[in-house]
Amino acid sequence: MKNISTVFFDFDWVLSKDYFYTKLKKDFKNVFEFIESNIFNWISDIPNLWMKNILTYQDVNKYISQNTWVDYEILTKLFLEGVEETQVDMNLLEIVKVLKNAWKKVWLITNNMDVFNIVTLKKHKLDDFFHLVINSCDYWLLKHEQSWKLFDIAMEKIWENNYSNTLMIDDSVKVYDTFTSKWWNCYKYKNYEDFYLRYNKNILIN
Repeated sequence: MKNISTVFFDFDWVLSKDYFYTKLKKDFKNVFEFIESNIFNWISDIPNLWMKNILTYQDVNKYISQNTWVDYEILTKLFLEGVEETQVDMNLLEIVKVLKNAWKKVWLITNNMDVFNIVTLKKHKLDDFFHLVINSCDYWLLKHEQSWKLFDIAMEKIWENNYSNTLMIDDSVKVYDTFTSKWWNCYKYKNYEDFYLRYNKNILIN
C-alpha cells in the first residue's frame, strides 16, 4: 500500500469498545434490559436519530425514564458517569502520533452522539491527537447516507480529492465493502494485535 497521505480512524469498536448505560447493570438490571431490548436493537431507529442529532441524550433518557419509571435525574447521572469512564485504546493513539510525525493527515470520523462531543472528546483530548474529528451528529448525517457524503465533506476540508491516497480503518463490513469496491483502501479492524502486525510491516509509513 503506497502513497497513503491521509488516514481515517473510526471510533466505536476501533478506538473504543465500551457500551452506554453499563453502570445500570448492577442496581437497575431491568432498566438495562429494557434499553438493550428497545433502543440498541436491530429495529430501533433511536440510535440513528441520536447519531444524527435529531434526538439528544436528554430525549433518550426521558424516553427510558417514562417507560421504566427510573428517575430521570438518577438515570442521567449514571449515564454521564458511564460515558466519562469510556476507555480508549492508547496503543492506537500512539500509532496516531507516529503517523502525524510522519506528516500524515490523521482524522477521526465517527457515527456518534452528542455526548461524544460533550464528554468523550474532551475527556481524552482527542483533538490533540487528530487533525480533525468529524462526528455524524454535527452534520445530521450518518457515514453511509447520501452516497457516503460525510467522507466527501471530510475530503473537502483537507483539499483532497483522491480517495486512493486515503486509508480508512473501520470495523464495519459495510464500510469495508464500499471502500474496496471503489478501489479505495480500507482496513477492517478487529483488534489491535492484528492491526499492529500489518502496521509494523510498513503499510502506512512509506
